[in-house]
Amino acid sequence: LFVDRKEIWAGDGNSTVKIFGWPSGTLVVPPLSTGGANRVDEMCYDSRDHLVLMANNAETPFPFATLVDSKSHTIKKKITFDGTNGTPKATNGAEQCQWSPRTGKFYISIPEINGPGNNSVAGGVAVIDPESMKVEKTFTISHDSCAGPQGMAIGPENQILLGCNGASGDGQHSTVIINEH
Repeated sequence: LFVDRKEIWAGDGNSTVKIFGWPSGTLVVPPLSTGGANRVDEMCYDSRDHLVLMANNAETPFPFATLVDSKSHTIKKKITFDGTNGTPKATNGAEQCQWSPRTGKFYISIPEINGPGNNSVAGGVAVIDPESMKVEKTFTISHDSCAGPQGMAIGPENQILLGCNGASGDGQHSTVIINEH
């Protein structure tokens, strides 16, 4: 992830993120641990609040997201997707996140909510407010429309494009568009 046009943030397999200066390529700070056992994966950046959201998608028993201040390089909040405190119960990881400059919110795709762990039930998109650092709502995505929502892109209007993990229901849908509100 390219941050503030001066740093490159890279997730690693030991639950750390490494922050390199651009263009020097030298470490800006020591590797920052998110406290998990598995890799830091998807990342997205909120340029307004100077926050990076990163997902530990393969953590057990539940994946989590970490919010890091891009100026101080400090962890501000860890959000575990375990079905408590307004979070969805993510039973098959947490995937791509994006930040919308229109809403000022983070969006993160959750492939499966409260299921057996194989994307056989509906997933969703969790909306995270960078000010409260909490999940404020979760959009459930019909399994018939999108099995295992994973990839994500913010559209030019109020759309969010989701990449699905294979065909669902009628075998035709590999993407779906939802409204960010």
